[in-house]
Amino acid sequence: MVDESGNPKGGDAARWLAVWLAAPLPALGGATPASYMDTFAGQKLVEDLLSMIQSGAYA
Repeated sequence: MVDESGNPKGGDAARWLAVWLAAPLPALGGATPASYMDTFAGQKLVEDLLSMIQSGAYA
């Protein structure tokens, strides 16, 4: 995602992802993305959310 969306140099994608996974998100009803990672359906939901963020479709 980083390679496709911008310049990965100078950024810390692993740190950003760790923080994002632990942050409560309104799009998930205040739940964290990490809380969805224990099932395939939850992982797909998080993947779709990241895709929307990347494309700008999520606001």
